Amino acid sequence: MPSRKTEPESFDDLIGATITALVPSQRDPMRIAIRVGRRSLGTIDRGAISELGLRKGAEVDEALIRRVRAAAQAQACKSKALRLLSFKPRSRKRLIDDLRRAGFEPALAEATADRMVESGLVNDAQLAEVLAQEIVARKPAGQRFLTVKLRQRGFEQSLSEDVARRIAGERDTAADALRLAQKQARTLPAGIAPDAARRRIFGALARRGFDMDTARQAVDEALRHRSEAEGTA
Repeated sequence: MPSRKTEPESFDDLIGATITALVPSQRDPMRIAIRVGRRSLGTIDRGAISELGLRKGAEVDEALIRRVRAAAQAQACKSKALRLLSFKPRSRKRLIDDLRRAGFEPALAEATADRMVESGLVNDAQLAEVLAQEIVARKPAGQRFLTVKLRQRGFEQSLSEDVARRIAGERDTAADALRLAQKQARTLPAGIAPDAARRRIFGALARRGFDMDTARQAVDEALRHRSEAEGTA
């Protein structure tokens, strides 16, 4: 479920005061807390300190508060993205969706995901290929099935189609379909009517994304093998 959004803390009472300290985080020295007395305006990247013109003794005004708040949000979103990616690789779209569910604004979630792409931590083409390979390694599948599964994982339509086409093209589709058809044939109950057996196996192949011609040929051969085996039993 989406994280509950909370109203940002008000720092209006600090306007006119001055920054008293820039304190590195004990957990991450590259993150700096902006202190005004005992209050913290936010924690931001060390590199953003000079960019925002922050220094000890600087006067706090509305513009400074807005700058620090935006930088702190960007830092929090970046940290969340890195944590998510450390658990499991994600597509750009999936990362954006997860960041939005965590309560970050759409524009910030997209900008953060783009930074992850630029740094190489998110690579849709590479991840889509890995996932497609894993799918066909677990169980034979056709191009259409791979496309659908990649789309469900958040990849763009064109990339999903390209990867599915390439992975399916590297395999012996007819052999994959036959292997699945033979597996299905072995599970058929004894005495099942030929038409029912054909429909059941054909349906299984269709659900795995094999085209009609490939599925039909695999079904024919699987049932022929099954018939021959029963005849010699």
